[in-house]
Amino acid sequence: MPTKTFFSDDTLNITVWQAVSILDVAGRLTVEHMRTMERGYLEALSNNPKGAVGLSFLQPGTPVASAEARAEGARFVKDLGMRVPRVAMVVEEGGVAGSAMRTVIRGINIITRNPSLVVCANMAEGIQLLLPILSQLSKVPVDPRELTDVVMKARADWSARATFAAHAS
Repeated sequence: MPTKTFFSDDTLNITVWQAVSILDVAGRLTVEHMRTMERGYLEALSNNPKGAVGLSFLQPGTPVASAEARAEGARFVKDLGMRVPRVAMVVEEGGVAGSAMRTVIRGINIITRNPSLVVCANMAEGIQLLLPILSQLSKVPVDPRELTDVVMKARADWSARATFAAHAS
C-alpha cells in the first residue's frame, strides 16, 4: 500500500501508511491541528476498518499545546477508543522540557481512561511497540525495516519541504 502525505504545514506532518498514522510535531498544536490528527486516524482506519495504530513524534523544542487543544486531543482519543489500540508517542526532547511533555501525555491518558497512548524513548522502541498490534490488525507480519523506512522517508520529506519553503520565502 502506498504512503500518503495526509496533511503538512510548519507545525504538523501526517503521513498514512496502511493502518498507521505517522504524526510529526514541531510546533504548538492548535484545536484545528487536533481535528486534523483525528481525520488522519480516520484515514488510516479507512485502510483497515479493524483498527489502526499511531506513531507520533514530538520534536525537540515543541511547546505544550494549549488547554483547548489538549482537550480536543483528549476528546478524539476517547472517541476513537479501541479502534486505535496503540499510539506510540516519541518525545524527542530531553531534560525538564521533555519530562513536562511526558507528564502532559500521561495526564491525557488519565483523562481519557485510555491506556493506548504509550510514551517511548525513540523511534525504534515505538515501532517495536506497534508491530505486534499492527500485525494482528493486518493479519500478516509487518517488517520492522519497512515501517522504519516509511517513517524515515516521511520525516525526511517533511524536513525537505520545510527547508524549501524557508528558502523560497
